[in-house]
Amino acid sequence: MDHPQDFYSSGKTPYPPLVRQLGERDQALYFLEPAHPTKEGGAGKLLPSQLYGHLQPPASFGPLSTSYQITNGPVAIRHVFCRWKRGTQDHGLKRNDEAQFELGKFNILRYPVDNDFNNPDYLFGHSLPVEGLDKAVLALADYPSVPNAVMRGPLMPAIGGFSKPLASQPSGFTLVTQIEELFQKILGFTMHRWGDVGNFARTCQLVLCHMNQTMARFNISKGDFLNLHVDPEDNATLAEGLSRQAGSIGFVMVSNVREPCEPTRSAGQNSYGFPKERVEHYSKVTASQQLMHHIRFLKTINLRGQNIKVLHLHSMPYLDLKTLDHCLERLPVLQILAVHNCDLLHFGCTVDFLKMVIDYNKRKDRKPIEADFSPRYFYGKRSYQEGRVGEYGVVAQDEGTIDTLRAVVATLQTVVPLALKNGIDWFTPGTGMRQFLERLPWELDTLRYILEALYDLVDLKNGVHDNAYPIHVDKCYEAVHARAFDRFGPHVFVASEPSGWDESSSNDSTQGEQKITPFLRDEMFRTVYHDLIIAMTGKPMLESKLRDIMTSRGKFLLLKCCLCKTKMPSCFFVKSIAARPDNWRVCHGCQLGAYLNQQVNNYERERREVVRLLWDDPNVTDLDTLFKAKRLATVDELDNLSFPFQQVAVKLMVPIEADLSPHFYPTVLSDPGWEAIGRRPRESAPDEWKEISILKERLHAAWWHAKRQIDLGASKSNAVISNCRAHIELIKQRLLTADGNSAHKLKLEQGELETRINQEEARQGLVQMTPKGSFKVAGDWDENIKQFRHIVQCDAGLHQNIGPTPILNKDKIW
Repeated sequence: MDHPQDFYSSGKTPYPPLVRQLGERDQALYFLEPAHPTKEGGAGKLLPSQLYGHLQPPASFGPLSTSYQITNGPVAIRHVFCRWKRGTQDHGLKRNDEAQFELGKFNILRYPVDNDFNNPDYLFGHSLPVEGLDKAVLALADYPSVPNAVMRGPLMPAIGGFSKPLASQPSGFTLVTQIEELFQKILGFTMHRWGDVGNFARTCQLVLCHMNQTMARFNISKGDFLNLHVDPEDNATLAEGLSRQAGSIGFVMVSNVREPCEPTRSAGQNSYGFPKERVEHYSKVTASQQLMHHIRFLKTINLRGQNIKVLHLHSMPYLDLKTLDHCLERLPVLQILAVHNCDLLHFGCTVDFLKMVIDYNKRKDRKPIEADFSPRYFYGKRSYQEGRVGEYGVVAQDEGTIDTLRAVVATLQTVVPLALKNGIDWFTPGTGMRQFLERLPWELDTLRYILEALYDLVDLKNGVHDNAYPIHVDKCYEAVHARAFDRFGPHVFVASEPSGWDESSSNDSTQGEQKITPFLRDEMFRTVYHDLIIAMTGKPMLESKLRDIMTSRGKFLLLKCCLCKTKMPSCFFVKSIAARPDNWRVCHGCQLGAYLNQQVNNYERERREVVRLLWDDPNVTDLDTLFKAKRLATVDELDNLSFPFQQVAVKLMVPIEADLSPHFYPTVLSDPGWEAIGRRPRESAPDEWKEISILKERLHAAWWHAKRQIDLGASKSNAVISNCRAHIELIKQRLLTADGNSAHKLKLEQGELETRINQEEARQGLVQMTPKGSFKVAGDWDENIKQFRHIVQCDAGLHQNIGPTPILNKDKIW
């Protein structure tokens, strides 16, 4: 969905400037320290004091963390906010329209529910139905069953989808778009940044149409690859034409293409105007058909990969890292690779994908490529009672085991340094990864500060601020240490070498003249981690809590994950895991990756098994061997009735039978089982008659697994659901006449059947299943928008507190 500034021509939005107001009217609700403090916002109760007043970091770094004392009667509590001034380093992470962009995320029309009018005017429209464009946007909640949609696929407009006619454009601009060579040159500067591509396409219909005409569109949902998957050796009549056509496919877009959807009748709307599920559901391609289309894609890459310069892959069902790595081997002139929202490439694959690109760019026989990546985004599910709920983004459902936002930040602590070290930009506005991160349910206005803190950590580790320090701090070091000793005792702050960071990467050009002491370096790292943790939580934190997170026995300490080898504060580990030794400690990010690899929703595990079966052969080392490798059938395989020799043999049996060779078994033998499988060669037959195609063998195993476990598995699951619902109806009838003991047993049985229904529906990816007794820990847009709307209405005076408990629990600091 576009942002509010895109569909409000006046430039005004129904949201108040909450980003600025949070910092002025109620500081306890905002994570940044007050830039323009007001008495109404609590500034009269904030008493700033820097713990290490004598420590002066370089101006390029900014000040150390400031502690604010908030007095509430006789009680004084010290809090730490994210720094407002963070030095002079500009990492280019800020958006030009950041305040309005952040507010646009909290538009309830993005995540509507059916028991609400979903009016984005939070000040006055809580009980008013939507009208006009807002009502049209609400109808998108029934996607993909949306007739008359404007777009059919990524950068692909529908025929006659636009309601407004083409507008005249400046002649110079029109001429540029019509010159194909020049227009492709312009696209070459933007195609590795998916957000920038989308903004350029939205400039006007002329740009979008020319962009769609420039690329070669491969429809993965229908298996339409413009016949470029056909091998000229198999079909000589197409060889010449396909060769000419393949030479012009520099830019390839592989994606699903949405077919026109015009349901015969609709289920209507409920009393709130929320669209009910339509009678005709959108047709889906079966898993076995998707596999055959995936094989066509691999054939196209294997045959025509030498001509592809720009490759965009969107929403592919069977694309994993191993398959993508094999595809890169067949793309010698590739310049741009963009992978977005593919089913098996979740956020846990981010580090491995980045390492794959880095290894490819280090090859001497290939030119470096520009890579863009956005992991799979999990949307909220349509519920029978609550509309579209549970939009977590990173995971399909919240099982109460993983704090997803902390897991994302933990993973980014590995990704950001690795990307910056190798010159890969994934986090400035306009990239696919930044666009993915902006869709996650962060607190208001926090994502940019999380990324800036991660960039600052990289600068500190690389010694960026070492030569920027104007004076020596050794003279005041003992005085500062003595001040900390008198205030907190000898067990709190001890001068020590930095724990958790390798100092070998620091700038050694000023040996013999130490400009930053180890104690100051520790406090600079501690300050940046303060900014990171506070921005992640979205609210100020207790000073004592922050000190405990990164202090052990009076020393600054970071914990190391045994899997990703990254050192980070203890808040990125489960408490019980943080106490383990280094070789047994796993962070939230690695836990999230393991969870995503093992999830069973929507038959994810079966899909991964299908891909594994496709490559599970020692003779297959790349795409070329997959399609051309052969082997001889063994005697055991020829004698085994269950081995599908006829389906995987290179030479068909019909022309062989015409030879009437004695090297074949007769049609009817004493064992009646031989008649069912027809003729197959004996051990003495020529080797060419016993050859087996590796592709046919692997595809046969993978196809049957997809057919039995996914396609037929879904049919069996639907039958189980129908039987359970029929049984529940019988139980309801029996409850009308059952006594107390019998009614209790019937209710227990009914609960078990309902649980089974939820399990089967979750297995198909239709609903989200949360274990009983668990509490929510994953970031959720539903809760964020509910809290956001409540804050706006309280700020406008629409809610009054008549009790002793605060309305928003805003005095609670994590």
